[in-house]
Amino acid sequence: LVFNGNIDVLKKQRVGNKLLVGFRHAPNSEALLKVAGILEVENLHNNMMRITFSDDASSAEAIVQAAVSNNWGLFHIAPDQTSLEDVFMQLTYNQLAA
Repeated sequence: LVFNGNIDVLKKQRVGNKLLVGFRHAPNSEALLKVAGILEVENLHNNMMRITFSDDASSAEAIVQAAVSNNWGLFHIAPDQTSLEDVFMQLTYNQLAA
């Protein structure tokens, strides 16, 4: 299997459209889904959440603004990076499906 594409495409596949976010006073999923551009919220452990957002949204900024406005105590926000193994599996699956 050989990846045939621009390295920027591979990097985008690795980062994707997800953020790992941590709150001291975690809001419920419904409150986060009201933030513009957020499509899905997955509760993890220790007040951490994985947030999926639309590609055209500037969701990180919107999350920070909502966290400040609602006193959620934002303590962590970072891209949820897919491992290279997961990227390889996605590429392999997409190639087999084609």
